[in-house]
Amino acid sequence: MWHPTLKRAGLKSRRYYETRHTAAVLHLAAHENPLYVSQLLGHSNTRLLLEIYAPCV
Repeated sequence: MWHPTLKRAGLKSRRYYETRHTAAVLHLAAHENPLYVSQLLGHSNTRLLLEIYAPCV
């Protein structure tokens, strides 16, 4: 389902995992609560989120 949707949209194929990273960075850039974003991604705490994604914002 994912790859045909990207193809119809004229976008090159991406792994689902890459989209997850994009979503995390966009949420943080929009000043979402880091605890909320961490829970959305299924992390047990915000440490991983802040270590990995915060430098990208």
